[in-house]
Amino acid sequence: MIDLINNIDSGIMFFIQEYIRSPILSAIFVPLTKSGDGGILLMVIGIILVIIKKTRQAGIVFLISLAASYLVNDLVLKNIFERDRPFVGIEGLDILTKKPVSFSFPSGHTATTFACAVSLLCMRVKYAPLALVYAILMGFSRVYVGVHYPTDVLFGAIVGIITANTVVFLFKRIKKMN
Repeated sequence: MIDLINNIDSGIMFFIQEYIRSPILSAIFVPLTKSGDGGILLMVIGIILVIIKKTRQAGIVFLISLAASYLVNDLVLKNIFERDRPFVGIEGLDILTKKPVSFSFPSGHTATTFACAVSLLCMRVKYAPLALVYAILMGFSRVYVGVHYPTDVLFGAIVGIITANTVVFLFKRIKKMN
């Protein structure tokens, strides 16, 4: 079963490399993928949301979701699964960005962007759909640039969605108790 998944993942990555990559798309997806490095952009957005009184609670949930998804995904799950990056396992795959040093599964960029987007959706923030589009594009960009398998991205999105929903649930539960 694992071999089948790896073969499908590799096939998708080669398809993207051979038939979808272009200078125009690379000019979009390389900077997009780099925008998630270190979570700095997401932290800045979260801080701005906290500063604005109308979005303060959403900002708190956003930042907690960001931190929780990072902890669960990058510090726990990646170290359990220890999946090598595609550029290690797939001969002939070209990457379009610097080589990450952490494990591949699940995608941390995807987990954090989905956690933040879903937290905004759950908190009914006006621009939440844009955040969801950003998260989806971030996930695709990770495969496009060659640093994640499609299943890394899929499970990163799942981790982000579950994390955000858990944070929102706990936040509302605590708020109701006070």
